[in-house]
Amino acid sequence: MRPRGRPPLFRLRSAGERAVYVDPLDARGQPLGPSPATARLLAAWARALEPPPAGVEAVLRGYATLYLELDPRQASEAELFRRLDRLLAEAGAAGDGGQAPRFVELPVLYGGEAGPDLEAVARETGRTPEEVVRLHSSRTYHALALGFSPGFAYLGELPAELEVDRLPRPRERVPAGSVAIAGRQTAVYPSATPGGWRLIGRCPLPLLLPGEEPPVRIRLGDRVRFRPVDAGEFRRLEAEARAPRPAPAAGGEAGAEAAVEVVRPGFLTSVQDLGRPAWRGYGFVEAGALDRAALMAANALVGNEPGAAGLEMTVAGPVLRFLRPLAIALAGADLGAELDGLRLEPGRAVQVRPGQLLRFRGRRRGARAYLALEGGIDLPAPGGSRSTDLVAGVGGLGGRPLGAGDRLRTGGAGSRRPLAPEEVARLLPPLPEPGRPLAVRVTLGPDDDLFAPGALEALAGLAWRLSPASNRTGMRLEGGRLDFLPEAQGALAGRSLSEPVAAGAVQVPPGGEPILLLADRPTIGGYARIATAIEADLDRLAQLAPGDLLRMLPVSPEAARAADRRRRAEMEALRGREAG
Repeated sequence: MRPRGRPPLFRLRSAGERAVYVDPLDARGQPLGPSPATARLLAAWARALEPPPAGVEAVLRGYATLYLELDPRQASEAELFRRLDRLLAEAGAAGDGGQAPRFVELPVLYGGEAGPDLEAVARETGRTPEEVVRLHSSRTYHALALGFSPGFAYLGELPAELEVDRLPRPRERVPAGSVAIAGRQTAVYPSATPGGWRLIGRCPLPLLLPGEEPPVRIRLGDRVRFRPVDAGEFRRLEAEARAPRPAPAAGGEAGAEAAVEVVRPGFLTSVQDLGRPAWRGYGFVEAGALDRAALMAANALVGNEPGAAGLEMTVAGPVLRFLRPLAIALAGADLGAELDGLRLEPGRAVQVRPGQLLRFRGRRRGARAYLALEGGIDLPAPGGSRSTDLVAGVGGLGGRPLGAGDRLRTGGAGSRRPLAPEEVARLLPPLPEPGRPLAVRVTLGPDDDLFAPGALEALAGLAWRLSPASNRTGMRLEGGRLDFLPEAQGALAGRSLSEPVAAGAVQVPPGGEPILLLADRPTIGGYARIATAIEADLDRLAQLAPGDLLRMLPVSPEAARAADRRRRAEMEALRGREAG
């Protein structure tokens, strides 16, 4: 219990049945804003939660909050509060432990093609371009948060003299290495992405280091300085950074050991396992199979470890040629699989011979099928995962979807007793019925108080249609609009601080059309979230295709936790037993 008279250290905010935000408070009980001091406190708190205590599965840091993911089987929110109160009080009193900060120096070529907005920023701030460069490069910045895209570090604080707004219309593509400013922050874009910050220069050094551990140049808590360089030094540093590096040992490159060859890749086929949560703290997406139960089921049928890497095939499957004898199994969507022209039903294992062709004639039901290969797909596992991160280009086969001519090697993950088809069928949720909306349970919040009552009615009352613009990042939903309260506009303006977001979060941009976030969501986001799909229903969402309908059914957090406990028991059963 908290000592009598001591003000609360933090407040808890729930997001769904599993996620909790821990906001540090000041002596008056008000949330602390982002600052180097807040960052140091959060760093001390995060260290106090390493390894995570019982009931906590993951810890991420935002600007001014800690984000925890919980195991509902082990901790109620009241129990969690009591544990955190003791741990965080001790950590806050101990401070940062005297740890020396890490300094990072980044060379920057300012202006010209490298910084196309420098002149405009100078005019807007009433200074010369040289003064803008001097002000920007004269300060040491703190890495306050990582997110938006892998390795993207929000650095603060920019001198007040350089404070400018974002562009009214974001660029569709900002070159990697661009040095940018917006508000009181600066950053370097690690990869080419859309972006609305003002570009004033470019850094020749890569910010993403996927072959290293950690995989990013800037980490939370680092001190960062920018050093102006001329064009000659920029080109020299850029050439050094582009020097060839040893290629990752992609499994299946060697034909003699390969088990499968890709004849045609299908619409979107990628290597996936159960994801890469270890790198979320660096801004990488979680990745992994969108329908985790289906991947585990396919693995269970051939005796693989539950998290063995397989193929995720979306809507239109590939054509694959087998190169050696092995057992395979399909689970999830029915995409019309045939083996040498004979129908191959999902949910059972078969032995294949060298030269046999697996092809898919057309989608019958569901959207994503999973193919398990006996022994699992053998590839390097950056960050502990073989999953393809299509955003950062990491994992799988060079971080990309499969292409014609790719070969895959297998082995190392087949130590289980295969489950019988009827055992697996009993544990898998049913696929969506064609033409009927899929009912998905949601818990309201954490920002539902910002929406008009009509928005909450629309959320639960409409049949939402999945837009063709949907992808592994999020499901864009059409068919209605969720309006904010007029008085919420001020609160939204003040909510400029992004924070970690949960899988299943239903975020609402200013246009009012919701987006339901999936495994490739950014680690942090800034849009208001009206609701969160419950964990137990996320796998079912993966089986919706563009044009399909869904309805959102609000349930209580208690009901969501109970459903999560049942789902975890089913997933545990899919793990099977060690082979004798």
